[in-house]
Amino acid sequence: MQPEEHLPDLLPAVCYPAAFAVAAIPTRSFLLPWLPVRRTDSTLATTHVNVSYYSNLLASADGQALPIDQFLAGIRGGRWLAQVAAVRAALGKADKAAAKRLLPSATVSGTFSRRGKDGLQQHSGLIALDIDAEPNPGLQLAIDRKRIEADPYTYACFISAGGAGLCVLVRIPPSHHEDSFRALEQHYREELGLTIDPACKDVSRARFVSYDPALFVNEQAEVFDELLSPPEPARPAAPAPAAEYRPGPAREGYGQAALLRACDKVRTALDGQKHVTLNKMAFLCGGYIGAGFLSEFEAREALRATIGGREVTDLKQAHATIEDGLKAGQLKPVLPEPLQLHVRTQLRKGLAPADVAAVLAVGHGLPAEQVTAAVVAIKEEQARQVPLLTFWDVIDPGQDKPVKLVLSVVRFREWLAAAGFRKCVDAKPAGLARVCAQVVAAVEVSAVINFLQDYLDELPFEFDGVYLSQLRESVQRQSRLLFDPLGLLYLPELAGEFLRDTPDAHYAFYQDCWVEVTAAGRVARPYSELPGLIWESQRKPRPFLLASDETARACDFYLFLLHLTAHDPERMDQMQRALGYLVHGYKDETNARAVILMDETGEVGRSSGGTGKGLLMKGVGHMTHVSQIGAASFDFRDPFRYALMEDGARVLFLDEWKPQRNSFDLLFADITNGFAINRKYQAQRTIPFEEAPKFVLASNDIVTGDDDSSERRKVEIALAKRYSAAYTPKDDFHRPFFGKHWDADEWVRFDNLALGWVQHYLKHGKQLLLLKNASIAARGLVQDVGQTFHEFAQELIEGARARAAAGEDARIWAADAFLSYQTATGDKRTGAITFNRKMAALGLGKAPCRERGARQDQVYFFLATE
Repeated sequence: MQPEEHLPDLLPAVCYPAAFAVAAIPTRSFLLPWLPVRRTDSTLATTHVNVSYYSNLLASADGQALPIDQFLAGIRGGRWLAQVAAVRAALGKADKAAAKRLLPSATVSGTFSRRGKDGLQQHSGLIALDIDAEPNPGLQLAIDRKRIEADPYTYACFISAGGAGLCVLVRIPPSHHEDSFRALEQHYREELGLTIDPACKDVSRARFVSYDPALFVNEQAEVFDELLSPPEPARPAAPAPAAEYRPGPAREGYGQAALLRACDKVRTALDGQKHVTLNKMAFLCGGYIGAGFLSEFEAREALRATIGGREVTDLKQAHATIEDGLKAGQLKPVLPEPLQLHVRTQLRKGLAPADVAAVLAVGHGLPAEQVTAAVVAIKEEQARQVPLLTFWDVIDPGQDKPVKLVLSVVRFREWLAAAGFRKCVDAKPAGLARVCAQVVAAVEVSAVINFLQDYLDELPFEFDGVYLSQLRESVQRQSRLLFDPLGLLYLPELAGEFLRDTPDAHYAFYQDCWVEVTAAGRVARPYSELPGLIWESQRKPRPFLLASDETARACDFYLFLLHLTAHDPERMDQMQRALGYLVHGYKDETNARAVILMDETGEVGRSSGGTGKGLLMKGVGHMTHVSQIGAASFDFRDPFRYALMEDGARVLFLDEWKPQRNSFDLLFADITNGFAINRKYQAQRTIPFEEAPKFVLASNDIVTGDDDSSERRKVEIALAKRYSAAYTPKDDFHRPFFGKHWDADEWVRFDNLALGWVQHYLKHGKQLLLLKNASIAARGLVQDVGQTFHEFAQELIEGARARAAAGEDARIWAADAFLSYQTATGDKRTGAITFNRKMAALGLGKAPCRERGARQDQVYFFLATE
């Protein structure tokens, strides 16, 4: 293998809480019997240690040599943040597993010619250990991580790709990999109370990349030189007889209250969190069952009934989750908070766990065996405590007085700042933002409160010599000080420039990467290469995969565009340039135009919906921010005419534009100069030209204006007659567009198609194509002169043509025609001058008669072909 030069992975930016919520996924864990360990004399240095790097889990050969320090630096710095974000955002086990298969990975224990034990080339002297929630019900990520990092054998520790577990790297002798694993398994079980994933004993096991800015590395970590041989097969022990126990009145209410809270949590769990919540609540109820406070039958039925009332993919699997949780929870009995507080206080005083358990069992009528197990577990947890002191101090006044918990507002704000919270005047409405990997999300004070609440929920019952309830009380007591909006403005100011489209480039932001579009092509880049800040709202809620133009044209939307352009290459060229112009965020004062969407056919003055204009703009809306205003009542005399426009819109879609109500020339200034927005009870806000949206007008009528000023400010798109209320795109494609109706592949085709519009526009010098459509011109003429006048004039013109064909005088005498028009139509408002102007508008020539006689000097109209 050659040393790695560059690993072209697409990385997105996504912000995660400082402490990830931990899913308790209880299962039965097999504990090896205690065996004596042996030691080896070894030393190890990880300097210049290489591992084999693979682009995804399915790759088993041609791994690239990657130094372990670069692998860890990539996890800390967000090199693979995009793919990791997709895993952590996946809903359900199947989706998460599918996302993981696309993650790059590395064989931490060495370099391999191919993945497999027999492919080992050189052992790295490292082993990767997985600490997952599934074999460790009740895992407390923040606390257990600190204990692991305090272990002298821990070389590195970071959050796993899924976000709910930990990966630990330990130095071991290279020659006894599996024996080292077994000894470590025993060490973690006995010293840390944690179960390691048994699959880690495989020397060729691939470790997924991850993202953890707080990744821990200890270059001075000791080599774990203990070894443990495989155990002898043991006979299965006979199951212990179940003890019959009847709840006493002293315990009534504790278990039921816990069950009610558990059911409420399951009932209100957000989609995507239902399985995790059910998992944790079943485990909690199992703890109460194990301590004798709750009936297993009662808990099972209540949890089943609750989850049955939710929409779940697999109800059978949900029931299995309940069973696993209840059984695993019973192995770790839980005492109610009042009793737990009593127990912890007694243990702090130095009483023996057996004595505390005995008094508790007798005094409350509890089963002694289960109570003893719960008390011993509490004692072990107290012994494992490591200092946190995140934004508080604990002061011991001495003289047997209780310790005092003191919150530090300054450290609290520093803690928030470390998590990415910033003040930002543009982050509406609270002036607060949270930034992660250049992606900025506007947040409110409630988001800060929720962030803190999530952190507190991960803390154990007891830490730093105080109880969690004490910290909660202190936080609530000082909430006004902690969450004071003015106080939060002492957070650091958001620094950096926001990335905007340039004259020659467009930037599109997706879940897993960002894409740069130029005239030369489309390039997907990792978020680690983002040259400026972006708003979270700019990121499209889907991943991106670069595809060829041929693949993009297989999209349903492309065929839809072909139908709208009558399969005419020139009209398709015009359409793609116009759509690219709208998606491209840069605005040029010399080329500011309104895109006008009109039906190619139709009757003047009659609405004909369903022709594709709205669906076309929905497509644009999936690429840039489109704000739609119903223009049927739009009035330039109304100072609040733009009040309904959404902030940050890049395209303003004025649907159902009425040319008869609003002359197009009234829009010129807004198209070319920006405009003011007035909203009731708010100060007027002026949007400068470069931040103002581009305009799209959709009309069933013709937006007239053939003068030079109008031509410079519009591009007309004539939509071919394909769709109507009776025949819709769904009849063509047998499914609606967008949303859940499209699979991931169709979105890939659409995104590449739409970015291709921008590329097409840039490739043609950012010039829109102006086409004249005969049908539109004819309808515009009818609209201009009036339907009644047009019908009258057409009869005159047809008569003139017939006379010309017969070799007769084909002239139309103006005075006679005007008198005939008034007599035939009764229209007395149209004067002779207007009459003559409309006749000329129909393409007729006009001249005075120079022949001697009765008609001399009278004006007549003649056919343009004369």
